[in-house]
Amino acid sequence: MKLGFLWVKQKKLLLGFVEDKRIHEIIPGIKPKDSFETIHINPNEDILVDFILVKLNRLIALYNDFER
Repeated sequence: MKLGFLWVKQKKLLLGFVEDKRIHEIIPGIKPKDSFETIHINPNEDILVDFILVKLNRLIALYNDFER
């Protein structure tokens, strides 16, 4: 399953979090898609470690609940 990504493009640094389409409820007639949330990381500032940990822990819990 997808969880996150680090993307560097045109001198921009993005950290992304992914909710895999396989964990969402299947609704007839609607094609499921992954949902993404990204944050821009400024290389001249401290990284928001607490925020990142909260996001990762929430996604891990979501995936753990899905697998049970």
